[in-house]
Amino acid sequence: MEIIEEAYKTIKERSNSIIANDDEWKREIASAKNYICTPDMQYWTFGKSVGINGNSYHKDGGTAKWWLYNLGFTNVLKIKDEAYKSKVVKAFLDWSKKVDSFDIGAKFEKDQNANSRFELLVHQSLLPKKIQIQINTKDKTQQSFDEGFRTEIVKEVTKRNKKLIGFAKDKYGMDCKVCGFNFGKTYGAYGDGFIEVHHLYPISKGIRKTKIENLRPVCANCHRMLHRGSVLLSIEELKALIDQRRMK
Repeated sequence: MEIIEEAYKTIKERSNSIIANDDEWKREIASAKNYICTPDMQYWTFGKSVGINGNSYHKDGGTAKWWLYNLGFTNVLKIKDEAYKSKVVKAFLDWSKKVDSFDIGAKFEKDQNANSRFELLVHQSLLPKKIQIQINTKDKTQQSFDEGFRTEIVKEVTKRNKKLIGFAKDKYGMDCKVCGFNFGKTYGAYGDGFIEVHHLYPISKGIRKTKIENLRPVCANCHRMLHRGSVLLSIEELKALIDQRRMK
């Protein structure tokens, strides 16, 4: 809970800053589509401004949203309790009227009438009990699942330069740059020389030149976590998540 309390502190500070210096934040709030609030719903700020450690600033809104989800925040606009949803929306719109440089309320209304991409995030612990129960049991209602069927899978394989991968291993070693795991130290000779190599910049968009400096060795677990969301996490952001868990 210490991390969440730190996040609440940052939300309040950012909220006051947006209202007091709204011209400086105009560009950010004009593009933001997810907002997060303090428990009393009096202070709001866009998710990216909260930061991965509660007091810094995210470089990417998608990454910020993923991190906030993992802390237990949820999008109230997706729940079915209309009364509580209306309460949160009203609190958000009341706050938005304090921002003079940009009509956040008008942007919100336009979004709701169009593609409903806006998100208003509240921590699950603050939701009414009946809503918490609905969220926690949502994925537990299915009693049976289909297994054992056959299907054809079309797999897209991105071509990698094996020589470049070898150079990267020589340069950066065999320890995972996120968690420090080493396959050789854990599995002995069977694991010697094994490590996955992560591209700091996605290569999914076609052929391009890659430098050794753009690669880092990572273990399979961390590699999957780096690519898990719709937005690629940086190694530093994933390390910060691990550090937060270790501090608890």
